[in-house]
Amino acid sequence: MNCPQCGSEISANAKFCTNCGTRVQSTAESAAAAEAQPADQIAQTAPSETPAAPIHNTPSDVPPAAPVQQQANSQTGEKVKMIAKDYFSFLWDTLKAPSRIGTQVDASHKMHGLINMLILVLVVPLINLISALIHGASRLRPLDEMGLGFFIQDVVSDYYRRAVIDEFLLSILSTAISLVLVIVVLYITASLLKVESHFMTITTRFGVLMTVPTAIFIAGSLIMLIGVPTLGNIINACAMFAAGLAIINTYRSLEVKESKLDPFHMYLIIVAICYLLHRIVEMIF
Repeated sequence: MNCPQCGSEISANAKFCTNCGTRVQSTAESAAAAEAQPADQIAQTAPSETPAAPIHNTPSDVPPAAPVQQQANSQTGEKVKMIAKDYFSFLWDTLKAPSRIGTQVDASHKMHGLINMLILVLVVPLINLISALIHGASRLRPLDEMGLGFFIQDVVSDYYRRAVIDEFLLSILSTAISLVLVIVVLYITASLLKVESHFMTITTRFGVLMTVPTAIFIAGSLIMLIGVPTLGNIINACAMFAAGLAIINTYRSLEVKESKLDPFHMYLIIVAICYLLHRIVEMIF
């Protein structure tokens, strides 16, 4: 072992250099110091393991639980209520004076006219479907009581399928097409007679004037539902007559100037064309 100061050779266990007197460490002390130093360095460089304090969101950091969806649903519900209230109020006025109101409305009241036609297209076929299902089942019940249930299973299945298709789906389609054709006939007539009128205005007036016929059609369907088909057919015939009057009043509201044809003949031609188209649609569907 050599002295770190003067380089003189000293014993391994010497604490002082015999040449210069410099204090030196023994081999055992040097090894202990070498082992202790990394431990001290590790202790100094090791990161603190003290757990961080939990972060709590203050009330200001939490997003407000504003029920945006509930507010939107509430606004939609209020709008629907307003539309329904306005419609029923307008409906009552139209039932009391259909000619006066129906011939004065314009495209701004299109919602009322469209709702009337939508009710006619959907509600009447739905009532007819219910009637067909109820009365069809009652007609097939005696066969089941006679022990022929196994025989009529296919018949019942086919009957219900035809009732759904014929009494409901095809009825909806044929009624909607018939209403569109009536409006097209009135619009073409107005164009040929050079009457300035918008298609939506004609649609609105015809839809509003169909308020009474729609009510009569619904009444006839309900009468047939309770099992009085003869009276129901009579009421439906009256509803068809009322629909013809709605067509005539829609044409009159166009304020057509004098033409070569007498107004009575013009009414007759328009109603006949509309009825013929309606029958063709029924034959197709």
